[in-house]
Amino acid sequence: MKLEEVLATPRTFTEGEIDSIRGWMDDQSKLNPLWPIGLEATKWHFLCATAEQVNNANEVNAKLYKMAVKDWDENRLHNPGMYPLEKRPKAPKKMVVALVPVEGTTPQGRAMDVWPTAVASGEAVCEEVPYVDPDAPKVRQPNVVAIGPANPRVPGEYVALPEDTMPHGYSFVGPDGSVWTKYIFMTPFGSAGVWRREEK
Repeated sequence: MKLEEVLATPRTFTEGEIDSIRGWMDDQSKLNPLWPIGLEATKWHFLCATAEQVNNANEVNAKLYKMAVKDWDENRLHNPGMYPLEKRPKAPKKMVVALVPVEGTTPQGRAMDVWPTAVASGEAVCEEVPYVDPDAPKVRQPNVVAIGPANPRVPGEYVALPEDTMPHGYSFVGPDGSVWTKYIFMTPFGSAGVWRREEK
């Protein structure tokens, strides 16, 4: 395994990938007891540490961005003049690990070498949180009648399925002339709806 191949393009690493690299490093140490003290081993250790720091930074930055947007939206609700939309927080750039040339000192003098380094990518660390205008007209739910199975304990009563959007008291006449009426009532677990069928 070569560092230049693993980091052919800037990227992040999963925990599983980092563990796999550390396992490979252990195998190299068993094959060559001097390998752990060499420059190559140092770079691989640096890669694993940097990859973990990048993952932590991305997780924290995503959380901070969402908190900032929530606070900003609440402040704009009370004082829109001081919070123009163009000033709304943007998601920060996602951090990745890349091989970056670094100048260092060797017994032969100054020299350039490449090391795993955390850099900002061109993509956002998470999806942008869309702005919801509180003054925008509300989207009206479509009228959906969704009648489920019958209630075995109450003749003529049927469960209103979750996708049912009809209000309490709504009635309609079925093809056979029966009248169906929607009822909504509260339970310890929230509201529930039923349809009651009455013969005409």
